[in-house]
Amino acid sequence: MNKTLFLVSLIVLTLLGCAGPSYKTIEVSDLEIKYVKVPIELIEPCVPQEPLPKATYMDLTVYRREQYLTEYTVSLLGTVRDCNLKLKKISELNDKH
Repeated sequence: MNKTLFLVSLIVLTLLGCAGPSYKTIEVSDLEIKYVKVPIELIEPCVPQEPLPKATYMDLTVYRREQYLTEYTVSLLGTVRDCNLKLKKISELNDKH
């Protein structure tokens, strides 16, 4: 009894699984492709400031090292901000068209 019920359930599930999804047909009447050229200044890479060489950094006093690291961090954050502004301008350009 249990074996028969199992086999019937297996066959029913197999047949139902083979039905596949149903798809709706959508008719497209007009197709328009727009090409928007991104200005070169927006796709230039964002290059961060080079850090000091290790020997030069080690020659600095402890106070000056901390000062340098603070200034360098601010510089890197500025680079990230500039890159985010470029991405925002590209996004606005895409939204406009």
